Amino acid sequence: MFNKVRDEFPFDDLPEANMMKAPSTAITSNMEDYLERIYLLIRDRRVARVKDIAESMGVKNPSVNNAVSELKKLGYVEQEPYGYVLLTETGEEEAQRIVGRHRLLHSFLVQLGVPSEIAEHDACNMEHYLSAETINAVSAFCNSHKKPKNERGLGAAARKPTGNTVSGS
Repeated sequence: MFNKVRDEFPFDDLPEANMMKAPSTAITSNMEDYLERIYLLIRDRRVARVKDIAESMGVKNPSVNNAVSELKKLGYVEQEPYGYVLLTETGEEEAQRIVGRHRLLHSFLVQLGVPSEIAEHDACNMEHYLSAETINAVSAFCNSHKKPKNERGLGAAARKPTGNTVSGS
């Protein structure tokens, strides 16, 4: 379910500037992947269980338990024994930042012509390592290339050759 490409509308719903902070130095890229997945599971299913995290990431339960234990030490998640994994306020903020960077980079790569599945994979790798300055530059570029609201969702067939939209039939 989570390995498929996310539904995105390039440049139309980009993360806010606070999502563009530099990656936390206290958390590894692997832990960021777990945090992102927990966030997405909670968003989509309302809960995150070790079993679901493992299944969606293609790993074994002990790997998830180790990651959750580390994320607990860092103050990003809470979990009662054998219970749901919950994000702390700090964990949710960090996860939103990671997801925001991912969405921005995926949208940017797709707009460059990279096939969506490749863009998804590359965005997942890039989100962990780009500086805040680079992310902010990508965000500024994307914001300057947003489609006007009256052109969103219109395909090429719905436009006159001049680029103006066609009204009616």
